Amino acid sequence: MTKAGRPSKNGAQEGWMLLRAAWVLEAYDGARKNGLKHSDGITEAVNSVHQKHPEMPISETVVKRILASHRSKHSRNVLIIEKEGVQQGIDLTESVAPPKPLIRYAMKLDDRPVYPRRNAKTPKPEKQN
Repeated sequence: MTKAGRPSKNGAQEGWMLLRAAWVLEAYDGARKNGLKHSDGITEAVNSVHQKHPEMPISETVVKRILASHRSKHSRNVLIIEKEGVQQGIDLTESVAPPKPLIRYAMKLDDRPVYPRRNAKTPKPEKQN
């Protein structure tokens, strides 16, 4: 008899899940850099993925899981996704429609981003005698 329950994947994920995680991290970072709070950044990431690919499954819970796995509070270096626009180099005389611009994503390990609170108190300077 086989073991009961789901078969083990040994941590393997499908390629579309990595692409979805990249889109989520890029959208979340962009929202936080624009001054949105954590919960609004999560909502913005969900909306961004829905706009790009409406058929792709995504929810706020999935975004939280992606952030937990790729932005662990215990690690100093985290996965950073940056979007860069690149124009496609096709001769317009040969094609009927103008080419779509390509979007390139850069992935790197870097220090954890710091998003200071809006209402954070500034530390008082120490008195020197």
